This record gives sequence, structure tokens and C-alpha cells, in this order.
Amino acid sequence: MSKISPLGAFFAKYTHKFTYNPQNAPTTEYESLCKAMKWKKKKADYKKRAALRQEFGTALAEEFGMKFGTRFDSLESWQLLAKRIGIDPVPDKIEECRKVSSAGRFLFFFY
Repeated sequence: MSKISPLGAFFAKYTHKFTYNPQNAPTTEYESLCKAMKWKKKKADYKKRAALRQEFGTALAEEFGMKFGTRFDSLESWQLLAKRIGIDPVPDKIEECRKVSSAGRFLFFFY
């Protein structure tokens, strides 16, 4: 039996109005959820969206940790990340992995 991911659990709370597609980028799915819930970027919906955004951010961080680890000093974690964003060859030193994985590129290739 497979365990539901943190993002899967987050989006599962809204299945009555939204169908989560884990093949899409998490941020794309978050925006689709907001549209499905009819939460606009206006003052009246600010508190709802802010609370949802915080919960989404927590789920996203947990998902990232599951996939790539949470130890900043782990060569294996950095190599997984470098491989996932298409770095070839994958560096064999942690400093090189950090360098090629910098500038937030990994956020766009999270999946």
C-alpha cells in the first residue's frame, strides 16, 4: 500500500471541487485549486488564500524533503536534486552540486 504524499494529502481536502493532477507542477495545481474554489486575488479572499498558501507551502516543503532529503550537508541529496533537474554528469562533490543546483532552478523542476 503506497503512502499518500504531503501534497496529495493537502489537495485531497478539496476533492469535492478539485481534481489534483500530480503530473503538473505543484504551483500550477495550487492556482487551479484557487480558481476551482473561486478565491480571487482580492481583499475579501485574502485571509482564505493566505491560510491556504501557508498550508500549501508546508506540504511543498515536506514533499521536497521526502524526495531530496532535508540534510543540507548530504551529497546524496544534492546529487538526487542535480539529477532531477537534468545535470549530466552529476557532480561527485557537494560544492559542485550546490553550484549547479543554485538560483532556485529546482523549484521549477520539482516533479
